[in-house]
Amino acid sequence: MISTTVPDFYLIEANNGHIHLILEEAKLNNASEYMSRFCPSEPKDTLFWKMIAILDEIVGTVWLEKTTVEREARLGILIWNSLYQSKGIGRAVIEKVIVEVKNIDTIVLNVRRSNERAIRCYKSVGFMVEHEGKKETDDGIIDYYEMNYKHMPPQ
Repeated sequence: MISTTVPDFYLIEANNGHIHLILEEAKLNNASEYMSRFCPSEPKDTLFWKMIAILDEIVGTVWLEKTTVEREARLGILIWNSLYQSKGIGRAVIEKVIVEVKNIDTIVLNVRRSNERAIRCYKSVGFMVEHEGKKETDDGIIDYYEMNYKHMPPQ
């Protein structure tokens, strides 16, 4: 029988001191094969940035940053430790972020169309594909989906 229990995790405040760890882990785990960015791009636009920890180990990061649209934020999440992928942690972390976020109506993200595991995770939380696109990177052209979640804060 396969256990469906999500491992206990906690979120700790991230800061610029974590960037080296994030970039090192992203490189070691070939994260560039399924992601383009591994942390927020502009500190001034960052609404929420946490490190994901299980036991005493940092296993990933999650962030929200402002977009040019009022009351909209862009989500980024990376769980680099393969021992903790496909265990429901990404979903649980995103659900926690959704509960904690204030003054945001829509959460958007881009996901590579080839990243089926992430797409399933996002859909399970309630994200929907809004657009398809292509973008040019150092590795060539990447096909992606823009997905969004209509946030309904508690009344």
